[in-house]
Amino acid sequence: MNFLSLKYHLRWQTADQTLDYKLAVRCCVYFQLLPPVVYSNARILRAYCQLDSLIMIVYVIVIIASVIQLHAAVIRDAVMELFPFSDDSDTTTAPTMTYGANPVPYVTRDFWSALPPKRIEHFAGPIPYVIIHHSYRPAACYNGLQCIAAMQSMQKMHQDERQWNDIGYSFAVGGDGHVYQGRGFNVIGAHAPRYNNRSVGICLIGDWVADLPPKNMLTAAQNLIEYGVRNGLIAQNYTLLGHRQVRTTECPGDRLFEEIKTWPHFDPMTDIVDQNSV
Repeated sequence: MNFLSLKYHLRWQTADQTLDYKLAVRCCVYFQLLPPVVYSNARILRAYCQLDSLIMIVYVIVIIASVIQLHAAVIRDAVMELFPFSDDSDTTTAPTMTYGANPVPYVTRDFWSALPPKRIEHFAGPIPYVIIHHSYRPAACYNGLQCIAAMQSMQKMHQDERQWNDIGYSFAVGGDGHVYQGRGFNVIGAHAPRYNNRSVGICLIGDWVADLPPKNMLTAAQNLIEYGVRNGLIAQNYTLLGHRQVRTTECPGDRLFEEIKTWPHFDPMTDIVDQNSV
């Protein structure tokens, strides 16, 4: 029942008289116009109205939250276009890889203070496979300071906990739209079993199971691939795969995987190997 739309009949009784108040109440704020003596006799009515208002507010909040969650990626992209995230680490001074009119903002290992690799092994190119990943953890980063911390965190985990030579990926892409150098082109990685010596592994930093990465991340990843092709580092007829196509994993996340299916050179093939393989 919506108490805000009812007409209430209030009775206030004193020792020698009875006063009737017939009120058309449509909003609890109307009670602020009544004499104070009525408040003491209308506490229950006011409580009902306040409860009804609270319930309506909760309904509105739930609806708004549901809409935001449903369209989170669209809203995030719109906000980022209107109010770009600041780059606290000033990665705007980082070098760029350029092809045609499309520069790829590029953050070198020195710039993000990478630790030295334990070992470097090269392989010949052009590279026939491009494999897309998400980090899942660390979470998405949206400025240089956050993305540098994410790169350092991944390298530490890969070198210390997994005992790998270096960060596993060839490159990573941050929510600031920058490409971060991992092992680089033509260096054997640790990101896809049996493909580490014939692929470039690109990780989009964040968890992209339910949400789509921001547009600037997707654009940076595609520009990086195009840069590799135009400079003879990636084969002209390369094959694009998601990590889950070569290993039992949900990487690169359902939402991102659906996105890369629309990219050039995507191949729906699967070549799953043992989970314990590197």
